[in-house]
Amino acid sequence: MTQKHTVVFTGESYAGKSTLAAMLANRQDMPLFAVGGFERAYAKNLGYDDIVQFEREFGLEKAYYSLIPTMLQHIKGIGCNGTKEIVIEGVYDPCLYGEISAIFANKLCLVSVTAPIELRMSRKVGKECVSIEAAKQHILQLDLHKEMVGNKELAKMVNLRIINDSDLEGAYKELESKLRHLLR
Repeated sequence: MTQKHTVVFTGESYAGKSTLAAMLANRQDMPLFAVGGFERAYAKNLGYDDIVQFEREFGLEKAYYSLIPTMLQHIKGIGCNGTKEIVIEGVYDPCLYGEISAIFANKLCLVSVTAPIELRMSRKVGKECVSIEAAKQHILQLDLHKEMVGNKELAKMVNLRIINDSDLEGAYKELESKLRHLLR
């Protein structure tokens, strides 16, 4: 990429967002902020075994929105208050995206990653050794959670769409090519 922008990833669960975001950050020498990783670390820091326990105790919406100010502080720190481009993975909320946009003065590119449900289930089965039915139920539950925080609304703001058809290297090359074209 000739001109760098902060790149924000959204999309379906187990579609390859984290992998593509990490590939982009690594190959373009950009810092990576993973929202899910931050949420898990935040919950552990408060003494919870995992994010699910934290969400159960406070309620999903209250738990999620309580994280946003701290999350934005971390993003500002990594991005040097908007002067340094970063990769942010796992944004599903239009309000959070708006706050990120304000930090980076609209020098953002929102990328949505999707994949066929069969591939997503296969990725979950491979990563976590669960049954195909358990994988499907969990993925559908995660996708529903993302809808609850506004992912469908955020989808209307997407600059680039990447379909992962199981070839992550090919998906990365497509991402890089589309970013180069969009950001020139």
